[in-house]
Order: sequence, then C-alpha cells, then structure tokens
Amino acid sequence: ANQQFQADNTHWSDQPVTSLDDLYASAARVDPLLQAEAEVLAREVGGRVTADQSSGGADSGPPSPILGLGGSGLSLKPWVRSLEKVVRSYDGDPSRILDCSRRGIVLDRVADVLHCMESLISNECLDIVRVRNRLDLGY
Repeated sequence: ANQQFQADNTHWSDQPVTSLDDLYASAARVDPLLQAEAEVLAREVGGRVTADQSSGGADSGPPSPILGLGGSGLSLKPWVRSLEKVVRSYDGDPSRILDCSRRGIVLDRVADVLHCMESLISNECLDIVRVRNRLDLGY
C-alpha cells in the first residue's frame, strides 16, 4: 500500500502514495494481474472468484480523465468509501487503504478454505498484510 506500481508494469518503487488519485491509478494497473492470480488460485483450490458488486458504480470515483474509472469493469473499492476511510479512520493518509483492488474466492468446504490459505502463505510473490477470520465468533 505504500508503494506505487511503475508505468512500465515491471517493478515497484518506494514512492509513497500521497493521494487517492495515486492509489487508484496504481490499483487500476494491477487489477488485471490480481484477477488473473485469483482465477489461478480459485481453480487450484476448487473455488470461484467473485467480483465486488459495489464497484464500477456511480460512487467508484470522481470524474477524472487520469483514472478513467466508473463502469470500467475493474473490481476496485468504491472511491467514495476510500475517501470516507481516509478522512474518518486514517488521519488523511491514503496509503493506509490496503484493499483498493480486491477479489473474493468462494469455497464450499472449510477444508478448501484451509487449502486456499496454505496456497496463499506458500506463494513467495505475496506479502500477506492482514487476515480477517470472519468465521471467528469474536470478529
């Protein structure tokens, strides 16, 4: 979340995200890669990828020629929701938004969830930042 994907799509830089426009521009570039990786993982563990039904709507972003968001087919967190979180919870710091580009994988059995988590943990290309266990009664 604190790095920007470079325009050539080959590496990350240490430049911090300083605005929601920066964040969403980076997220839009990596979103197709995330989709492809999620599809591979879902096939591996016997699940299916779900798209965020709230993305791409009227609140997915401000009118912006830079971002080109809104009805774009990307699974990005609604822009207005990110703005709310930045203002209400993150003291104006957009780099704290960790789930701008996101996917879900639906699994039918608890054993499949375990297999999926094991696959994610063993993937050297991933850096797991946080796990929310929504099956935990304390969640």
